[in-house]
Amino acid sequence: MHLLMRWADRLNNGSIGSDEITLSRTAWLRKWLKVLALAEQVKRERCELSALSAHELKDIGIHEADARVEVQRSFWDLPARRVEQLQKRK
Repeated sequence: MHLLMRWADRLNNGSIGSDEITLSRTAWLRKWLKVLALAEQVKRERCELSALSAHELKDIGIHEADARVEVQRSFWDLPARRVEQLQKRK
């Protein structure tokens, strides 16, 4: 959000050109698509986690209560570590 506000300020001040706007929009869209793909992947992983039995969860070292909490997270509630990894990749 702050990034968009800075771009808007620069656009209003005339310190940003149309080529830069196009590149910025492309970069922004690319980032959004990566975040969306990550959210879909995490959703699939949570779905798979919800299908595991108590015995299977115990085998992989996850408590049932922790698994329930993870499965109930919202679509956009992504693990910070995964988001950081996504940001490091270009």
